[in-house]
Amino acid sequence: MTTTIAERVRLLFASAVGTIIEWYDFFIFAFCAVLVFDKAFFPGEDRLAGTMAVLGTFAIGFLARPLGGILFGALGDRIGRKNALVVSLLMMGAATFAMGLLPTYATAGVLAPILLVGLRVLQGIAVGGEATGALLIVAESMPGRRRGFWTSFPMIGGPAANVLAAATIGALTAHYGEEGFAEWAWRLPFLFSIVLVLLGLWVRRRVEESPVFAELAAKRREVPAAPLAEAVRSHWRPMGQVFLVKAAENTLFYLFTTFFLVLVVQFLGLARGVGSDALFWGSILEVAVIMAAAWVSDLVGRRPVMLLGLVAGIGASALLFTLPPGTRRRRCCG
Repeated sequence: MTTTIAERVRLLFASAVGTIIEWYDFFIFAFCAVLVFDKAFFPGEDRLAGTMAVLGTFAIGFLARPLGGILFGALGDRIGRKNALVVSLLMMGAATFAMGLLPTYATAGVLAPILLVGLRVLQGIAVGGEATGALLIVAESMPGRRRGFWTSFPMIGGPAANVLAAATIGALTAHYGEEGFAEWAWRLPFLFSIVLVLLGLWVRRRVEESPVFAELAAKRREVPAAPLAEAVRSHWRPMGQVFLVKAAENTLFYLFTTFFLVLVVQFLGLARGVGSDALFWGSILEVAVIMAAAWVSDLVGRRPVMLLGLVAGIGASALLFTLPPGTRRRRCCG
């Protein structure tokens, strides 16, 4: 295990910063998908059809995430957890930066959404590697007694990235106006990601390799030719349980993030800033809740904490669908 306090602090800081950067790249797409991309890449008279098309593009990233977890999991077994995380960060940064340079449908026609989909697939693969790799290197490097709390540091990357993305979108919208943002300023958050990637690389190069991987490398143990097949064959039941729990958690998370923005703008008839502001403050609260829940899980166990969160999330989502539609619904969605 990691021995010194300095190494532990550096690892936790790097895991949090790295996941925030990669999730920022992933979520900035979600914001712009709802606010801009339906017009820029999927224009048409039926705005609802455009919204569904762009949300479908957003969903493609989730189809690619399991592939990223598998690919980078196998890569991490061969070149190390640290190096695999660096590769995923570079992939995410390159795909996000390229999105900021994409031509729109008005300029390139059908090629524009095709390129957008391709880059979204790369984002999904990269964040799939990040989400699993960051948790793995923390779990393998920190003492097991507080494993729930230690692994909460990479887990705050999602809501913290939402805070960063919402603040960026809000600042640009306030400065350039909604029309200016929709016309060209939406590109700036994507181009800005290159700065965050450089920061992430600087932070991660200072992290020590996982001691578990270092021990395996020292013993020169060979990695199985088909590690996924072996894992499924040996641990199919717990893997299936974790998959279903994670699917439920992700469904609720994106219901209150991406779908929430669609609901606010196109169905409740509120200004875009209202949705991004609500998401900003809600995500700050979520960061605190994640760390508190992780701390409690080390005391009372994972199961009761997960069940409480699941029940509360389902109840809140039911209330979300009771909100009355606004006067702009007819104009927005036909």
